Amino acid sequence: MSRIHEALKKAELERQKVLGSKRDSLTSKAIATRWKGLRWGGKPEHSGPGKEFSLNLDGPASESRSSESSAAPQGKPDPSKMLFLGESPSGPGVEAFRTLGTRLYLLKKQRPLQKILVTSPFSEDGKTFVSANLAQALAQQGHRVLLIDADLRFSTLHMFFGAAPGPGLTEYLNGECDQESIVQKSPLDNLFLIAGGMHMEVATELLANGRLEELLVLLSPDFDWIVFDSPPVVPVSDAKIIGELCDGAIVVARSGSTTLTWAQKACRELGDANLLGIVLNRVDPKAARASSYDYSKKKESKSSGS
Repeated sequence: MSRIHEALKKAELERQKVLGSKRDSLTSKAIATRWKGLRWGGKPEHSGPGKEFSLNLDGPASESRSSESSAAPQGKPDPSKMLFLGESPSGPGVEAFRTLGTRLYLLKKQRPLQKILVTSPFSEDGKTFVSANLAQALAQQGHRVLLIDADLRFSTLHMFFGAAPGPGLTEYLNGECDQESIVQKSPLDNLFLIAGGMHMEVATELLANGRLEELLVLLSPDFDWIVFDSPPVVPVSDAKIIGELCDGAIVVARSGSTTLTWAQKACRELGDANLLGIVLNRVDPKAARASSYDYSKKKESKSSGS
């Protein structure tokens, strides 16, 4: 038994050594240099040291990817979903996400906080909308942000950005490509995206195969925040697996739809994941305006002397 124990211990040490060497070889400076050269919807303007760096947006990442996915054209961000890229960058929705970003930033000063899971009790509660706009708010504050679409069963985050659907997280977890091939630059400075890739009906085993943890080891040193858009937590267990690798979780509840019972169940399902709070989505605009402080009107009132 002692020999078996020693063999297992040696194997674990070798595994940690391999992970450490990968992390050291991809230093923050080297990766930042490569990321800096990325252009939206195309290949980088220049490559970093070593092999040529390509996003592979113009062709399939592997033969297993569908022709429809690999041939998907680059589009423009959806302004109805990407509030910070819309026509009203100072609307109540934008200010709400700025407030959320500020609260997370202040919380980060008190405790380690980098990797955030965004989930919801069920689909269509708005978790993808919240994760996308939270990432934008953090990026606008000057932080380097990586947004990951981890809803491998039904990934839609790339549609918000008008980005390529792959190669993405599915292809990386399957071992079909490396981390450099799946990172895309968004139209917003400091914000980067990993799309979901090819849809998977059974994603739990893929998320638990260890490669997601390795991906975070490789990329965490180069970003201030990593935001996961995950599947809903009640019907499937994917969010629980991702949550174990994160520093905290946010649950999105839909106003007028999510009951207290289901919201509480979602929080319980996360188990040991540290719950940071609950975001109430799709609040009645009239109620939001009534409860908010209209700074612009207050400023006009002061300037007129009233």
